[in-house]
Amino acid sequence: MPGNLILGSSVALLFLILGWLGLRKAGSETAMRPMKRRLLLYGISLVLGGAYLMVLFADLRWPPVLLVVAMASWAVLLGGGLWYRSQGRKGGLDVVGK
Repeated sequence: MPGNLILGSSVALLFLILGWLGLRKAGSETAMRPMKRRLLLYGISLVLGGAYLMVLFADLRWPPVLLVVAMASWAVLLGGGLWYRSQGRKGGLDVVGK
């Protein structure tokens, strides 16, 4: 089990390094914009969460269908959080109901 956790974390670290370098070269500006950084961090969270879910489901020997449901739920949760934060910054989300 510890080997799988180290492997999953190293894949997420590799994704972070390659994503960081790719996003730095994609734009003409020297510093990354906050939205690019946020997308990169959400991508890292998705990869790391998926790797930990795979390790958990492999150790508990649960059916693969539940793994697909759990990974889809994790992706929807992260996507919903990203959408909520972007709508809140634009001022288009009325949470209080005024």
